[in-house]
Amino acid sequence: SRNRTAPKDESDAFTIAFTDIQSSTALWAEAPEAMAPALDHHHALIRRLCSKHNGYEVKTIGDAFMIAFRDARDAVELACALQFDFYSDKTWSAQIDHAYLEMDHRATQTLKAEERAMYSIALGQEDYGRVWNGLRVRVGVHTGFGEIKKDPVSHGYDYYGTVVNTAARTEAIAHGGQVILTGACVAAAGVDPSRLLECGPVLLRGVNEPVSMFQLNTVPNRVFPFLRIENAQKRDDELDEIASVATSTDSRQRSTHSGTNNNLPLALQYRRAAAKSTILAMSAVTVSYTHLTLPTKRIV
Repeated sequence: SRNRTAPKDESDAFTIAFTDIQSSTALWAEAPEAMAPALDHHHALIRRLCSKHNGYEVKTIGDAFMIAFRDARDAVELACALQFDFYSDKTWSAQIDHAYLEMDHRATQTLKAEERAMYSIALGQEDYGRVWNGLRVRVGVHTGFGEIKKDPVSHGYDYYGTVVNTAARTEAIAHGGQVILTGACVAAAGVDPSRLLECGPVLLRGVNEPVSMFQLNTVPNRVFPFLRIENAQKRDDELDEIASVATSTDSRQRSTHSGTNNNLPLALQYRRAAAKSTILAMSAVTVSYTHLTLPTKRIV
């Protein structure tokens, strides 16, 4: 049945993932003919991944998915597979990539060269296709304890509490094409440190302590700007319907990159070099599990 994979026991930790399309409103304005079939395909791809990776689709709000998992490892693998599946799909309209490039161009006109290098507009056409293709979906994942309710009419499960709010806030600070995991998720899933880039602690409203954040490296050679701390505040109204979401700023965020260097073209080398200069300044590039803790077992 549909509820087979749903977390049902509040005494067990569960994992929540949120997904959302980058700049979907702008895409509808700039490429309306392409977006209708693209959105249908987006939903089909994510639902196929839910089935494959034991994810329970809690709900969708527009183009955002809320997915619950009993096992954090399934959530991490779904998030990784999502980026590769979306990138490798050959059915996306070229209008979508064109629209994203136009948006990046407008967003970076006033930036310095090293900041502009973190956006896709810095790539040539050939290099762009090696990193980006089609819809850009951001993913945020968190593990913890929360309230579980079964709807008496639909017989579906829904999830509430800090675990949901934190997962939604985590997704909100990510960029399209990026996967951000909290430290609790990393610890619960036992993610290989070689797959991660530490992004530093983020102070979230309603959470007493800063939350450790990690980028899950997926499609090689992707480079991202700073986490969207300020932009996340603008998404409160969208996310309130599914989780009371808000974010506050943290000036200590770091630029992030994904993948490995394999004789990259010049534009990509420049982007990676800019990211590397920031990464080398970090106190620990290799993830250490000594400062990550699993969610404390709920006492009932």
